[in-house]
Amino acid sequence: MTVRSSEVRFLNVDLEVCSRVDLQGLVDELGEDVVNFHCGQVHGHFLATFEATVAHGDPNSLIGYFCTLVENLPADARRVWDEAFSKVFDVGYEGGSGPKSYQSELRPETIAAVARIGGGLRVTVYPASTTDGHGGSGP
Repeated sequence: MTVRSSEVRFLNVDLEVCSRVDLQGLVDELGEDVVNFHCGQVHGHFLATFEATVAHGDPNSLIGYFCTLVENLPADARRVWDEAFSKVFDVGYEGGSGPKSYQSELRPETIAAVARIGGGLRVTVYPASTTDGHGGSGP
């Protein structure tokens, strides 16, 4: 297994919501504006995971997209969101052999938007892809 010579790159933003109550209503309200990867019980609580339907973007625009969707939820779905005990925007990157350093800035207005809706931020760095197809998670 050989690691490809590749540069660090942004992959996507996933949203993970954890609650003591079923999240299917939230999933239904977000509808076709998101891709829902999972909605169900995990380890004694409910988990829903999402990705934006917009194919490309940077962390600020994708997080902003999610925040706008949440801010525009109807009252019942917004209550489910507000009562969830964890709402995390997971910014994913694929590692690589370069550049020597990599920077990705979240703008103050992005952080403020996440805070307004009670969300949190996480950064995940996946291993670089290998020539045998293992490792990494991006295309």
